[in-house]
Amino acid sequence: MDIIMVAAPLGVDRTGFISYLIENLMVDGPRNVVVLRNDMTGKEFDLVTDCDVSVENLRGGCVSCSLKSDLIPAIREISSRSGPEIIIFETNHNAQPAVVIDAMMGCTGFDIGEICTIVILDARLFNNHHRVWEKPLSHQLKEAQLVVIDGVNDVDDLVTERVMEMVRNMGYEGSISYFPAN
Repeated sequence: MDIIMVAAPLGVDRTGFISYLIENLMVDGPRNVVVLRNDMTGKEFDLVTDCDVSVENLRGGCVSCSLKSDLIPAIREISSRSGPEIIIFETNHNAQPAVVIDAMMGCTGFDIGEICTIVILDARLFNNHHRVWEKPLSHQLKEAQLVVIDGVNDVDDLVTERVMEMVRNMGYEGSISYFPAN
């Protein structure tokens, strides 16, 4: 089973991108996908009903505080119950992907394939939030394979460039993609 962690700093809604990701995972046919939500402040998912996708909530609430007591047992239970191909894990804004990855790789009772981290940033929130994003982003970008800048259709190009510049100045050298506003 592969894990896709979708991380974002405070205030950034990941729901639209996760729905888009699920649609793309299903392009070649149905797959067994579970969305594990740790941050319940986002919108509800509008999932295609003919796909084998379920949305589950992490009971303990905060992966940063209770990684091994909440996240690992939840993944173990999901793995034994439904044997998903992919778990899309929506972290909370404080989660440190490196700590989550280390905890997952050290556990037994389920087989983990690839772990991918995608960081979502909202260009619409950048001007008012970028300073509070710096600390969580410093942790999230270290493990990211992809940064997605959301809401690019709602801002001028200068704002999008400033978001990209901030990400690059924080040392991120990987891929950056753009996602239009929902």
